[in-house]
Amino acid sequence: MLNLVSLFLLLGPVETTESADFSRERQTSAVIATVRVANVSRGAEGSGVVIGRKGPFVYVLTANHVVEKADRLEVATFSQDSYPKAAKVYRAVRLVARADDMRDLALLRVVTDDPMPGSLQLCPARLTPDQKGLKALSVGCGRGQAPTCQIDEDIEKKMVRRPGLDRAAAVWELQRKQQEGNSGGPLVDKRGYLLGVCSGTDGGKTYFCHSEEVRAFLLENGFDWLI
Repeated sequence: MLNLVSLFLLLGPVETTESADFSRERQTSAVIATVRVANVSRGAEGSGVVIGRKGPFVYVLTANHVVEKADRLEVATFSQDSYPKAAKVYRAVRLVARADDMRDLALLRVVTDDPMPGSLQLCPARLTPDQKGLKALSVGCGRGQAPTCQIDEDIEKKMVRRPGLDRAAAVWELQRKQQEGNSGGPLVDKRGYLLGVCSGTDGGKTYFCHSEEVRAFLLENGFDWLI
């Protein structure tokens, strides 16, 4: 049996928090599945999450406003061995789908044969939590740094609508404001499923696009095999 010291060495230098609900391994897995997305055209940075691959293509989910008006994008991955430095920076990145409505989602395709340090599976519809006071990990590359995770509580599902748009969208509402640069980062439950993608903040709270909206977005754009 591994002792705590051996476990820490196995997991690498990723900073974690002691938690009965989220093991060090679960927190580390969420962090290394998270990437930093650079919108080189605008000099802006955000976050994203690897959700799958097909042949030489790796697919990264992020927020649309992170990649808006981008002529050139870069994606940086992080591994346990490289952390907090980037393991690789990829420049062969293409925007393949976007939703500029309330869902604020974008899908990127990275060309590489490299194995990814980690990836997350979208939470299956039948397993999506519906209780109030949900606890989950929020992960992001705050201020353009390496990804870090935080355990958030009292998360609730809400329906929101932006003035001028007909469509409302389901979101997860967090009771705190996240750092700049976390947009596009994942919300992860204690089973390791992807629950949502960070869209932004308002009134001291943070909002994540709900997994049911992510599922609909992928289906609409022909990426049902990523679900």
